Amino acid sequence: MLHDIREKIKKIETPENSFLADVFLMCPIKEIDQGIWQIDYFDGEKIISFQAGEAKQQPEDSFKDPAKGIEELKIDDVKVDFKEALTKAKEALSKHPDDASKLIAILQVLAGNTIWNISFITTNFFLHNTKIDALTGEVIKEKYDSLLSFKAQ
Repeated sequence: MLHDIREKIKKIETPENSFLADVFLMCPIKEIDQGIWQIDYFDGEKIISFQAGEAKQQPEDSFKDPAKGIEELKIDDVKVDFKEALTKAKEALSKHPDDASKLIAILQVLAGNTIWNISFITTNFFLHNTKIDALTGEVIKEKYDSLLSFKAQ
């Protein structure tokens, strides 16, 4: 799957003065193989998104404060395939009496570390998040929280 993502990135003309920020997938758990990856570039002010299946530019406001910094994703440095990271995230979820319903997967750089950030929304209304080092495959962090604990403030 990582090879496919790299190939789709190569087909996109990089927006001027921008860099690859992340790749993103959100879909029902049963549709992972049919999911369309979104490829995001950052130009210093906003995220510019492309749907990997259609490679159409979709400008949108940045979801993260640029002052905090969005780091460049160097896709060729990634060693751990999505399927391997997904297996580790599913193993982490299996410690809880719950099943995944939806998937959110992001390959990104946080605090200098390239990670697979994989979250499951579960059938019991929990959010299970696993951060996996995309270079070594090591599980860095796992968290399991009720969605009901995310109150609007």
